[in-house]
Amino acid sequence: MFENKNILVIAPHFMNYEDEIVSQLKNIGKNVFYYNQRSVTSPIGRAVSKKIPKFFKNHNIKHYQKIFDLITFIPDIILIIQGDMLEKQTMDEFRIQWPKARINLYLWDNLFNIKGVVNKLKWFDNAFSFDDRDSKSNDELTFLPLFFIDKFSENKQSNVNYDLTFIGTIHSDRYKVLIDIEKSMASLGKKIYTFKYLQAKWLFWLYWLIKPEFKKTQRSDFSYKTMEFQELEKIINRSFAVIDIQHPKQSGLTIRTIEMIGMRKKLITTNESIKNYPFYNENNILIIDRNNVNIPDSFFKEDFQPINKEIVDDLRLESWLKKVLLLENENGF
Repeated sequence: MFENKNILVIAPHFMNYEDEIVSQLKNIGKNVFYYNQRSVTSPIGRAVSKKIPKFFKNHNIKHYQKIFDLITFIPDIILIIQGDMLEKQTMDEFRIQWPKARINLYLWDNLFNIKGVVNKLKWFDNAFSFDDRDSKSNDELTFLPLFFIDKFSENKQSNVNYDLTFIGTIHSDRYKVLIDIEKSMASLGKKIYTFKYLQAKWLFWLYWLIKPEFKKTQRSDFSYKTMEFQELEKIINRSFAVIDIQHPKQSGLTIRTIEMIGMRKKLITTNESIKNYPFYNENNILIIDRNNVNIPDSFFKEDFQPINKEIVDDLRLESWLKKVLLLENENGF
């Protein structure tokens, strides 16, 4: 019976989603231990680790050694998210310490953005990716979209203050696309709300030096603290539609996209692969060209059309956990 099993979750801190995963497992009576996947958490440390991962090898090994002193049970299942700071020596130690544990990997970024992880896939019993393109090109990966949490499982009726909302991290060409979206919305006489997050203030100055679209901006145009879930939920509830601008090298759907399906909110996205998902409906989802933004006024004329409940429920966190932990056919979940 699954209710007697122990789960070790190793995941990066990301907008408190790691807390939601642990909380969901604990709510159904599981013994759960969480440990941060990253051995360095500062923006500059993470930037260096992406460019020169070998520089942190010994630091990574020492970071993971702490798990063996901290954990108080023998895990039956180990879920690792991202895995970019996991070394072979640590993985071998997992196998020695807990030889019967099932060790699964989930990637909520694509292979291009997680340096070196493609060579680690063979270390795991099962490996999953949110990116359908990566899954199709690598037979070691199983495709599994992201999830939405209970906070985003309903659209609480409230007055609409914004025609369109963007809340997200500024990276790649995202700010350039956002400028074009703002211009398009202004031409329609529509109101847009934007929350532009940067991980550190020094990133603003770096982007100001290397990105032409930043030349007319000020540091105060951006936020350097993430938005709390409660505030995010409140703003989205007051928005008619939400904008998603995926990384140009990704085809997987962002978690914001999945959340909008849960909240029954209309979506404008640059990600053409959304056409391949069972919830796609051109009334609810507008796909735009990131290089030639065109938002028709007609998109704001029709309300969100309901989606089949089974399709929506399949995107819930509980359903995702069953799949990523391979528990769909086990009792007690």
